Amino acid sequence: QGCIPEDWGGTTLCLPVSAKEGTGVKELLDTILLLADMHKEILVANAKGKTLCTVIESHIDKQEGIVATILIHTGTLSVNDYLVIDSVLYGKVRAMKDASGVSITKAPPSKPVRIIGFKTPPVIGDFVTGRQTLDASISKETKRTKTARATHFVVTQKISDELQRGKSLNLILRTDTLGSLEAITNSLMKLEHPEISIKIISKSLGPITTTDVLTAEATHSFIAGFHVTASTDARDIAVEKNIEI
Repeated sequence: QGCIPEDWGGTTLCLPVSAKEGTGVKELLDTILLLADMHKEILVANAKGKTLCTVIESHIDKQEGIVATILIHTGTLSVNDYLVIDSVLYGKVRAMKDASGVSITKAPPSKPVRIIGFKTPPVIGDFVTGRQTLDASISKETKRTKTARATHFVVTQKISDELQRGKSLNLILRTDTLGSLEAITNSLMKLEHPEISIKIISKSLGPITTTDVLTAEATHSFIAGFHVTASTDARDIAVEKNIEI
């Protein structure tokens, strides 16, 4: 990564930290503040420039819908600003809350905020641009939305012979947050067995739907949900089709 530790003649500070033991955290924070003060001229963000943010977390709330936690890098994000990712409109800021859960109308640089207003869940690490107006270069429909609509048809129509014949544990995964989704997926893919492999047919946020059940029937999968529930229709069809959730 181009970082050379101070002990090796470089300029990168290295500090021992243990979350388990709770040691080194104070020293780390003190060092970060020291470096921030030393390099103040190049680290200060422009609060009046282009609004650029990074998605830290996103999940689907029962009352609020899609909620994303983002960190403001430059510019100031305000309520009613359009949320754009890769020149595609992902929604509009309907409400913002700070780290204490207090509603705010503006978020300056370095401010982490929870955003309500996304039409489609953003992915962790997405760069979000806040805009007050839209121009012709901004698409109104996300590729992820189009993909989601076609997922069921693609999966059911293109079941490979391997899934039919092979000894695999087929899984449809639903979670409440993207962080949980990534962590569970990574853990599952690390599991190894000499005779049986794990295949994740689909994974997404939110409650278990009828589409998940129908896909599970077509792909001989079972459905796993983490901190989510199944809709009434999905449960009824699962019982009828003998699909395990």
